Amino acid sequence: MNDELNRNGFTLIEVLVVMGILAILSTMGYLVTIDFYKSYAFNAERDTIVSLLQKARAASLSNINQSPHGVYFDDTDSQYVVFQGPNYAGRNQALDQSVPYAPGITHGGSITNTKMIFQQLTGNALKDDGTPLAGNVILSEGNRLATISLNNLGQINW
Repeated sequence: MNDELNRNGFTLIEVLVVMGILAILSTMGYLVTIDFYKSYAFNAERDTIVSLLQKARAASLSNINQSPHGVYFDDTDSQYVVFQGPNYAGRNQALDQSVPYAPGITHGGSITNTKMIFQQLTGNALKDDGTPLAGNVILSEGNRLATISLNNLGQINW
């Protein structure tokens, strides 16, 4: 009768082994989930920038309010600003659209500190002073890297 009672149940070692396996699996799941989230957030930031550039260019091509439109990466306030006007200083601030930067993503490239303006009806990319603009926006976070290119005709590639 004692042998039957000892065989019903799990030993302490069996319980510890199962708990160890569950801990390893849950840790792996957590790491995969965090990496997936960071990848999603990074791609969403890239898509946000492309969308804002396309929005400003489309508004200029459509000649909305008979005015050029542009995008400025405002590093001091950590935001993107879509504006309307011949240049950033002469814009109509009441029509500005501000979108905050995503945290943890670094912005670089040749045009990130440039006030980009898209010419009315043509969509050509210009600097704030009216000279042609072409360059890149480079986003980075850890081992992730994305490049968004803009040529002087306003074509956006990513």
